Amino acid sequence: ISSKNIAAEWYIVWQVVFVVHVFCSEYLANSEVYSLEELCNTVGLNYNQVSNTISENIVNYKPHYLSNIAREDTTTTKGSKRAHRRQRREVSGGISQAKLPKKPRDPQKPRYVGSIFWAVVWPCLRDNLGWELEVGHRPKDFYYLPPGIKRGRGYSNRKDFFDSVLLTMGFIKSDARWKDRPEIKACLQHYEDCERTLKELRQQRKLPKLKSQEEVAKWVSEYVRSNENGGSRKRKGLPDLATV
Repeated sequence: ISSKNIAAEWYIVWQVVFVVHVFCSEYLANSEVYSLEELCNTVGLNYNQVSNTISENIVNYKPHYLSNIAREDTTTTKGSKRAHRRQRREVSGGISQAKLPKKPRDPQKPRYVGSIFWAVVWPCLRDNLGWELEVGHRPKDFYYLPPGIKRGRGYSNRKDFFDSVLLTMGFIKSDARWKDRPEIKACLQHYEDCERTLKELRQQRKLPKLKSQEEVAKWVSEYVRSNENGGSRKRKGLPDLATV
């Protein structure tokens, strides 16, 4: 039996048969004009089921043939919303969706990529190789332009100039005009050293307590350079390692 048919049957039982039966039982109790059996036959319902249904406690009673049928329609009442949330908690083992544990972050996933770029790669591109930075319509829309390239003058974004750190990095690593230049090789090597050192210090929980990722990236850059030069961090004016 489909839910639509059962919904229609429920409506006929409670909104038609029951109403007519109550009225006729009150005002035609001693008359032979009315009988519940004839009414059920007229509307096409099973007399025994309907008789048992309306003769019991009609306020709390639910017909057995409706008990296992889920409602297809969704309503917007507060009660139905609460029931829906309760059902979702039951499915999730009694834990509400808001209290489900968050997926743990992959500790190997790199962070501070943009900050290391600004601390290591961009000063080389800007100061040594003549790159320029333009700000777009929004404060965080940055465009990285190689020497001689201007936006909107026959040049294409993501081909001649770039709007993200990752695209800029990919360009200087792969483009034949840039990848073999000594300055690019040196800054990319320093970038990789900083990225590796940062990952190691994070795993050891030995990063200094600084205010921002940018400050951490600058500290790591100086930390790597001091180790490359064999100097001490203190002579370089660097903060000591601190457990976070």
